Amino acid sequence: MRFYITTFIFFFFININYATNIDSLIRNIPIDSNGVDALIRNIEPLFINDKPSAKKIINQALKISKQINYTSGKINAEIANGLYYYYIKQYDTALTILNRAEKLALDNNDNNALFFIYNNKGVVYGYLGFLNLKAQELIKSVSLAEESNKTENLFSPYFNLGVTFYTLSDIPQAKIYFLKAKKYANSKTKRLGVYNNLASIEEIQNNYKQALILIDSAIANYLPKDSKANLIICQIMRTKYLFKTGHKQEALKELQKLDTNKLVRKISLNNLNSLKASIAFSKKNYNTAIIYADSAMGNKVNTVRNSPYLMKNMFKIKIESYIALKEYSEAIAEQKKLEIFKDAISVKRSEIHPKEIEYQVRMKKKEIDILKLQSDNELLILKDSNKNLYIYLNIVISILLVLIVIVLLFMRKSIKIKNQIASVKKEQVEEKLKSINNSIVSKSLIISEITDNLQKLINDITNIQSESSAKDIFVLNKLLEKTTITKKRLQNTINSDNELSIANEDFYRKLLEINSSFTPSELKMCTLLKLNLNTKEISQMNYQSIRTTEGIRYRIRKKLELSSDDNLNIYLMNV
Repeated sequence: MRFYITTFIFFFFININYATNIDSLIRNIPIDSNGVDALIRNIEPLFINDKPSAKKIINQALKISKQINYTSGKINAEIANGLYYYYIKQYDTALTILNRAEKLALDNNDNNALFFIYNNKGVVYGYLGFLNLKAQELIKSVSLAEESNKTENLFSPYFNLGVTFYTLSDIPQAKIYFLKAKKYANSKTKRLGVYNNLASIEEIQNNYKQALILIDSAIANYLPKDSKANLIICQIMRTKYLFKTGHKQEALKELQKLDTNKLVRKISLNNLNSLKASIAFSKKNYNTAIIYADSAMGNKVNTVRNSPYLMKNMFKIKIESYIALKEYSEAIAEQKKLEIFKDAISVKRSEIHPKEIEYQVRMKKKEIDILKLQSDNELLILKDSNKNLYIYLNIVISILLVLIVIVLLFMRKSIKIKNQIASVKKEQVEEKLKSINNSIVSKSLIISEITDNLQKLINDITNIQSESSAKDIFVLNKLLEKTTITKKRLQNTINSDNELSIANEDFYRKLLEINSSFTPSELKMCTLLKLNLNTKEISQMNYQSIRTTEGIRYRIRKKLELSSDDNLNIYLMNV
């Protein structure tokens, strides 16, 4: 059965009076907060009867609110402005304005206004088909009403949440919200909508007796001023429930009345045909059931959007009718159509969330563009109305530019000085490195000269050995051995210093940049420590005592300004 959505928008406007002369009202209204409130009270009926006049009043209320800095009035006028664009079906503009009102209300902690903003935004999102966004806004509205204990405001968001979850096929959740709405339905019109929808839910769950009770309650709450369409839907539903609960004669009489009513055929032909299809199928008139089911499914675009349940029921009737008629190929074809329809509904619902996200991004960009345009317009107005201020602004900007140039010049000079200092420091390091290399060369020359003299001494000892006694030869051999070892050590020292100096020139340069007072022996020690050698190994390589080596290590730590917790070897490895 087609679910006919009845939408209720709960307005915050009260004590409404029609304005007999809009221009007179606007002209004579006092320029104060009372005047703004009076203007707003006259807007609601004009949304239906005279939208241009409603827009005039809204603009005047906004103008006065800005003029006297009346924030509450501005928020309420913006809400009315959003509703105006909702009524003329410019939903994007309506949302943009309601978002603007929301920001104002949040800044001023106006929870009462926020309730109506969220509720109205939810309704607008519903008309755009963004059901998840609609639910989010309505839930925020409910939360605010519950927090402030304003239960009189809860009907509208609860009812709309029921409609939303019904459309999303979440029937249990829809039923919960309709029952909550029923609790706060304080008028016959509201109760009519609640009972109607609860009856549809009971029908889906095959509880036809309960559905009949509820639809009778809905019809009992009908008022002459209510929509004729709502009453017709209720009558069609009641006829179906009568037939389903065994009251077939009464149901057929009601169907005859409905079928001869031109208004019924005009407003709800699909629902009427679906009812005929159900009754024909129950009476085993399968060919007739198929014809009426096809008629009920005729306006597919509108039907798919509003009532997938009607479509599924009609497919089911056609499939079972074809099976009863033993037309199996037709039944299989309808089954395939039903599967395609279900897939289409699933795809449609799965696309809702990404489309909503895309829409929100687009709306956000639109709001930014509007704000930028408003900012540009305000700047132009400011320029035209106050040229002196514009001149002062130019002067301030000029001063700022001059200050920026001065700062940049100062920074440039500072950078130049820093570069000069770095250059001098680099030259000092290179000079120190050159001096160390010269020192190593000089040391190498001296050691080389000593080794030459030691070689001569070795030669002399060798010559003397041939002419000496056995005792003297023993002494000379000892002397020769020590001299040879000394010469070898000196030669190794030269080679070691030269190799370390060449291989670690960049390392020496970095150390000298840290502290330019390093000596050649300390630099050599740093290189050996970088190789992770211990004190004993370094002492043996340098032919020094362990105490001397430790003394050099201490001086290195001091020059590098290391604490007792710092590991010297690891530090040097990272240099």
